Amino acid sequence: MIHIFLSPLLLLLLPMVATLRSCRRSGSEACGLEAMAGEPTMVYPGGQTRCIFSDAEEYSFQVLPGDRDKLLLFFQGGGACWNDASTNVAKPRPCVTRVVPATDQGIFDRAAASNPFRDYTVLHISYCSGDLHVGNVVRWYLDAQGRHVQQRGYQNALSALQWAQENFASSVLSSLLIMGSSTGALGAQLWAGLVLRTLRYSSAAVVADSYVGVFPPQSQGPLLESFGTCETGLLDGKVALQELCHAQNLTVQEVLDTTAGEFPHVAFAFLSSAHDRMQVQFYNAVSMASMLPQRTTQAEFYSQLTAVLASYDQHQNVVVYLMQGDQHYFLPDRRFFTAGLGGEASTPSTGLNPAVGPALAEWVASLPKIRSQGVSSQCA
Repeated sequence: MIHIFLSPLLLLLLPMVATLRSCRRSGSEACGLEAMAGEPTMVYPGGQTRCIFSDAEEYSFQVLPGDRDKLLLFFQGGGACWNDASTNVAKPRPCVTRVVPATDQGIFDRAAASNPFRDYTVLHISYCSGDLHVGNVVRWYLDAQGRHVQQRGYQNALSALQWAQENFASSVLSSLLIMGSSTGALGAQLWAGLVLRTLRYSSAAVVADSYVGVFPPQSQGPLLESFGTCETGLLDGKVALQELCHAQNLTVQEVLDTTAGEFPHVAFAFLSSAHDRMQVQFYNAVSMASMLPQRTTQAEFYSQLTAVLASYDQHQNVVVYLMQGDQHYFLPDRRFFTAGLGGEASTPSTGLNPAVGPALAEWVASLPKIRSQGVSSQCA
């Protein structure tokens, strides 16, 4: 049954209409796309889904109904919590712990004629688990209620993918987009392979906004293993990746490299500012919390960022849009419509300028295509 609820968190934090429909999945209620009657709907999948803390509201993902042949999966950002210190001690806490619905900005602005994705059905995968969307673990440490912290980002995202599979299994999508911003960009990279193997499509693209995956050396493997990622279905059939994961040597780059090679006709696009301040801060936070000696600066980050991007040069289907400045994330923000290679702009973009290249929105709108089909990397 679909009904209306008023989200207090939405009223406090988000500049959008606070009245949303909701639907609870059960044996008798599938919360299908048709039943939503075109209205944005929060779907409560139940099962093993949950937020990181036991006192949080139930987990839900959000559906913005649109065309039946175009689907956009968006992995929401919201930091990370990876040990007792980052989860219970750090102030402010570096991860979002409650469900926050999508705003009506950027790629979610259905009223903007300049939004190339306004007609897509959007599956907004909420993020409140603090585990890059890939955790499936019960921690030894407790939350404020005296219960063990649980990170179930894998189960949360899987419930959304299962909903997509049920609602789009009978058709071949003309366009499939897998996107994520900030921490969600890491989720999009780590989930891309399973999503691409699950859904049917004529063309597809993966767009990672403002988190390429620059981490302190030797930090990614222990992080992913501690989240329980090795035991999820994300690495099924990938023996080499599973071995790396269990040895605490797996990186986001290893996963993306494997996925880009497996799907050579899918575009993999990175969006980033050259001196992204939040990626720098998170790099240093991970290093300090993990008791590692490395620190980085905005100047050093640029070299680290380009080194990661260069590691994908052998893939013709990997493209980059690298902007000046230190802005963090663009897709779910009004800056999606104003940014260009020069960084954040004050006026709406006007399309291709031969002197500076295409504006961000126009470049992203050219997806999904691969480099050989006319999409080229753009660097400020």
